[in-house]
Amino acid sequence: MSFDWNILPGTGPSADEVESGCYLINVDGWSASSTQNAFEIERREGTLSRPEGSRFYSLKMRLMKHPSTPKAWEGLSLTQNWFIGMDHLDENGKVTLSDPEAQDPETWRSNLNWDVSKLNKFVKATGVTVDDIHPDDISEHVRNTQVWVLIERFPRKNGGFGHTCKMFWSAQEEPESTGPKSEAGGTQVRTT
Repeated sequence: MSFDWNILPGTGPSADEVESGCYLINVDGWSASSTQNAFEIERREGTLSRPEGSRFYSLKMRLMKHPSTPKAWEGLSLTQNWFIGMDHLDENGKVTLSDPEAQDPETWRSNLNWDVSKLNKFVKATGVTVDDIHPDDISEHVRNTQVWVLIERFPRKNGGFGHTCKMFWSAQEEPESTGPKSEAGGTQVRTT
């Protein structure tokens, strides 16, 4: 009796292979948490320090079937983490947070925090009205919504690739060009 080892998880395409581009995604989940330990996170913008207890929100998403998405990538899962708390650069260029637990309303109103802005754009793209809902409690409201996302892929210092979500659009506002970026720098529409 033969067995097809290619059906096992981890033997097919991985999220590392997803190129920068614009994709239709399904929101599989949303969670709120606090870091258990101080750590540094590598981003395209550089390495950011996060103290113990930093508040973050994690978006679990899956690439949807669409003519512009390579068939091998359909269904691949990606995660985007947003760390909340005002980012400040000290004189040595180190990033710190003035409100790591995101308790101060000013933290949420600040235009200085990249992640607050991106999180807000994501929620707006889902079309879900969340006026009176705390960010910790929106999971059930955004789960299974679909949005367009511009994903940027970047090389990690320790090997492999990371991804960051740069922009979001509602599923009804399909961007002009979708799919992986072409070598020329724009995105190209794939038809297979």
